[in-house]
Amino acid sequence: MKIKNNMFAVAITIFSLVSCQAQNTIKTVPDSIATIQGKWFTYNINYQVVESVLNDNMWIATTKDYNNESSTPQVDTSYIKKLEGKHYLISRLGWKRKTVAKFELANNGSVLNVTPVVQGEDEAILLKTYKNETEKPWNALQTMQLLNAARFEQLKNAPGMDEMTREDMIKSFEARKEISPMIIEYMKANPDAGRYRIQRMVNDYRNKVMIKMGYNPFKMLKGNPYKRFENDTEIMKLLNEPMSWEN
Repeated sequence: MKIKNNMFAVAITIFSLVSCQAQNTIKTVPDSIATIQGKWFTYNINYQVVESVLNDNMWIATTKDYNNESSTPQVDTSYIKKLEGKHYLISRLGWKRKTVAKFELANNGSVLNVTPVVQGEDEAILLKTYKNETEKPWNALQTMQLLNAARFEQLKNAPGMDEMTREDMIKSFEARKEISPMIIEYMKANPDAGRYRIQRMVNDYRNKVMIKMGYNPFKMLKGNPYKRFENDTEIMKLLNEPMSWEN
């Protein structure tokens, strides 16, 4: 199956970096949930700031729109329960579906990665089966990344996509092939997954890659980020190269 939609190809150009580099920074989360207690920050798909507060058994996420002072913050509360090792059970009042996820600290504790392991409505079954779940090859696509206050402040002040250097732009194009095997495996296991879901996963992965490269993917663009490279044959060739999810 070939995907030749240029817009989708452009969307993925900056989306992947060698995933093994990220894995090398991951540290095993300590047994006590106290190590992840406190405030964590991220952006949502609407570029709004989400402040998460984790304590013994609750995860309170408050979404704020700093561009609209009159807006009312949205508060979402989840319940978390420590399981074995790096695993936690996540549930929400009124929601039947529950999730067992891994909570892993990275970058000297400045990043908290939350990766879903298994989901379902029957808590008893989840608690019996999560230990036998093998690590999926597309895990990096579904990992939520939360940043501590200091790291988030760095992110806010980082340059945007339209300020990428030529070297980083080329690196991002060349690295996009790294995401293809993950997408292929995910689509094999989830043949009914919609195009929007795939693109959402790719977008999320792109954002994590840009952050790792030292850029802020949520910063407002000042214009077409590719305009300044319109006479650059190498970059234009990479930009317009069709994207394929097949080896």
